[in-house]
Amino acid sequence: MTVLGTGMQSRVQKLPKPTSFSSNQMIETPVETEPRAMNSVVFRSFKNAIVYGLRRQQWLVLGLLVILLASSVVVLPWKLSDSNSDWFSGFDVVLTITTLGIAILVWLGEMRQEWESQLPKRLNALFYFENRLVMRCLNAPLASEGDIRAWAQQLGAQMANTKFLGLQPRFETGSRIDSAQDGSAVRLYEIKMYLSEMPDEIQKKLDEATKQTNHSQNSRFIVQMDPFSESLDPRVLELQD
Repeated sequence: MTVLGTGMQSRVQKLPKPTSFSSNQMIETPVETEPRAMNSVVFRSFKNAIVYGLRRQQWLVLGLLVILLASSVVVLPWKLSDSNSDWFSGFDVVLTITTLGIAILVWLGEMRQEWESQLPKRLNALFYFENRLVMRCLNAPLASEGDIRAWAQQLGAQMANTKFLGLQPRFETGSRIDSAQDGSAVRLYEIKMYLSEMPDEIQKKLDEATKQTNHSQNSRFIVQMDPFSESLDPRVLELQD
């Protein structure tokens, strides 16, 4: 019984009766499945990490196999031709050569990554509307990889002469080592962004180009901005067949 206060009606709280079980009745206990699910997640994560590492370091794995095969073909017959040698001594030499080869390959890989990280960065920003390319900016200077999306949006807004650029919530990115106009190596990033609506300025430029060339459709034209030009004015280009 719970008393709410003086002069107030008392309320009786009825509790449910405890359930009674007979001696022959079994109580089912839910099986704990979280450890098994966690083990499955850990296994998949470990497997995906191995596959990712093999894909990223294909050259290292290939080099290791080449060194192992070459050292086995050269060393084992030579060691076995000696009557005082056995398989174990031959494999010991092969293991030593393979270990040295791995160390050299790892060093070369680190040097390559360091070289790529200090390369000048450039960005190709491509904008699509209804699955066709409508405007782009090629080889724009890029400060860091983390600025790709924001910098691409700014470039697109500048080409469209607008403050707001309607974009779909998806984009694609990639990178590769490429050559600049002067022949030097650069780290070229590329981002594909998809417009939810065609900017008025871009539509106007494409329509004008279509009328001037007497084409039946403006899908043959794109708007491109050269980041190294003095005016930075976008221009209309005709796509080649």
